[in-house]
Amino acid sequence: MKQMAFILLILTSSPFLFAQAFQPVSVPLGVIEKVVVRGFKGKLEIIPSSSDELHVEGRKNGGGRFDQWKFQVRKKQNTMEVLVKGPSETEDWEKLRSKSELPSFDLKVRVPKRSLEIFWGEGSVVVKRWVSPISLQMTEGDVSFEKGEGPLMAQLIKGRLKITEHQGNIGLQTFNGQVFLENTKGSLNVNNHSSSYQVKDHQGPSDFRNHSGTVVYKAIKGNMSLKNVSGVISLTELDGSFEGEFDKGAINVEALKLQNFVVNTNSAPITLKFPKDSGARVKLRSEKGRLRAPSHLRKIRKGRWTELRGQLRGGEQGQIKIVSKYGDIMLK
Repeated sequence: MKQMAFILLILTSSPFLFAQAFQPVSVPLGVIEKVVVRGFKGKLEIIPSSSDELHVEGRKNGGGRFDQWKFQVRKKQNTMEVLVKGPSETEDWEKLRSKSELPSFDLKVRVPKRSLEIFWGEGSVVVKRWVSPISLQMTEGDVSFEKGEGPLMAQLIKGRLKITEHQGNIGLQTFNGQVFLENTKGSLNVNNHSSSYQVKDHQGPSDFRNHSGTVVYKAIKGNMSLKNVSGVISLTELDGSFEGEFDKGAINVEALKLQNFVVNTNSAPITLKFPKDSGARVKLRSEKGRLRAPSHLRKIRKGRWTELRGQLRGGEQGQIKIVSKYGDIMLK
């Protein structure tokens, strides 16, 4: 296909370091339902297009086995692929990235409204104003999604992930690094190992699985479920409900409006600042932790356990139930 051919132009001729720009490639998509972008290293920018053509431009940089790395655009059934190929199709990314020199591809890909999948090894990925389903898998680097709509899935092993002004369901898998979400709307589903999270101005339900990362939520409207192994959790300006299961770590919550707050923990200290208009039914229970709460709550001892029970004096109904075997509980 002539439209899929490309011409490499030599920009430098150093024997150790090269840069090659290729002539832009334009391919009509027609009935193509999905676009896939695959690369090992470099910078990738995704730009929405109002036409029905896939358009790719960019260059290759670096040294090493430079001439054995190729760029292709190819059709596979109902999918169009933008593909960076290594010197051997049998080599996987982990083997390739361990070598001393890898060329990188800096690509700008203009894509019509289609489902989009990105598989990128190392570098940076920038996506703005994307309004179709999108998924990303990346080993290491910086990722930015801005002003998008629709389902968004991202998996990042190490690096920095930023999502701003997105409307649509978000699913994240992260291992190590930093994650920032701001002004998002839709359901949020997170599976995190040790990345730190900052989430601000989110509307919608949240389901968060956290191992040891530090998580900071601010201005959250919706119901939240959180399972935490040892991370430190801070949640302010909550408008909704919270349900949590904790082993270690700590949690500090400040609620503007509170429907239900139910937490079970082994040793994590729990602090909840409830709204002054809350009339929630309260049950606090701990075996060895200290219980601090409004003085009108009734104290009960059951064997090794101590409980505080009663109802807050505001007009808004709800439930606060916190059980901690060893951790302190503070209600204020």
